[in-house]
Amino acid sequence: MKFFKVMVVALVAFVSVSAMAGRTDAGTWATGFNFMYDSSTRSGSQTTLDLELGYFFAKDNQIGGTFGLEVDDFVETFSVGPRYEFYFDFGGAFVPYIGVGLQLAHADFTGIGDNTALVGELSLGVKLFITENVAVDVALNAAAATDDIYVDDKARLDSEDFDFTVGFDFCF
Repeated sequence: MKFFKVMVVALVAFVSVSAMAGRTDAGTWATGFNFMYDSSTRSGSQTTLDLELGYFFAKDNQIGGTFGLEVDDFVETFSVGPRYEFYFDFGGAFVPYIGVGLQLAHADFTGIGDNTALVGELSLGVKLFITENVAVDVALNAAAATDDIYVDDKARLDSEDFDFTVGFDFCF
């Protein structure tokens, strides 16, 4: 995991030289994905992939949806739902944002059964626009569910989750 974090910092430092202001104007569409891999969980390696589609209905205001998949040796979780993001666009390459979402999630636990829950999510992140249309997205995410659909660091079921994701966004 440390190597992965070092690679992200190196990528951000390398591309910041050629970075440009991003597109957060009304009428812009955005699509992308966020990815997280952790090889050191108690339930084996964990992989998270979120696919996103959004539309800027006003300057710095994006509404859209996400489809998520989280897999480890103990649980497979699928989620889908709407999402809103507000951008603090100061005209530079780094664009901080705050996002909120509501998802319907279904977790299938090996040997135990399954749970379905509503999940509220809060994200704090920054997008580094490499070009006007392509951005690296780094975010810290917190989620709270109505039922136990996550596995914590002690391999117990939990209704809360915190993670760090890195992804790419494409604006058009």
